[in-house]
Amino acid sequence: MERKGSSLPSLAEATIGGEKRPHDPPERRCPSCGGVLVPEWEPFPPALTAKYDKQGVWHYPACTPKCEAEIEIREWERNRRQSKVASLLARSGIPSRLNRCTFSSFDPSFSKAAAMGLSEIRAYASSWDERRSEGRGLYLCGDTPAAARRTLQRR
Repeated sequence: MERKGSSLPSLAEATIGGEKRPHDPPERRCPSCGGVLVPEWEPFPPALTAKYDKQGVWHYPACTPKCEAEIEIREWERNRRQSKVASLLARSGIPSRLNRCTFSSFDPSFSKAAAMGLSEIRAYASSWDERRSEGRGLYLCGDTPAAARRTLQRR
């Protein structure tokens, strides 16, 4: 089938190397300039086709060399930040079983003190930049009821 008024087939009907592409690719925009990216179909060799049970993948090259450079810099900065966060987390002394704990995963229903503590900690975290610049910290002390230990151990 051909598009009306055009002798070119649609992306869904186009073939590469005699193989029909599976479908139109989703539209994506350049994260740098916001322009529409032009997709390219990359067919898999037979070994990968069997391994992944698909004919190939859509690839979205950067729209300009400038955009490509900006995207690489952003990716490098993101990877550097993730590496720094992982390093700081490893040196923090927080047991690995607690690394994934968040405010939303904490259940303060076992005591009023836990609920009060959670609201104080949230307030502290929400004004972190200000408190950090002032050099202020937060110390948590007191009894750890058995219910709190069970909550933490389940996570």
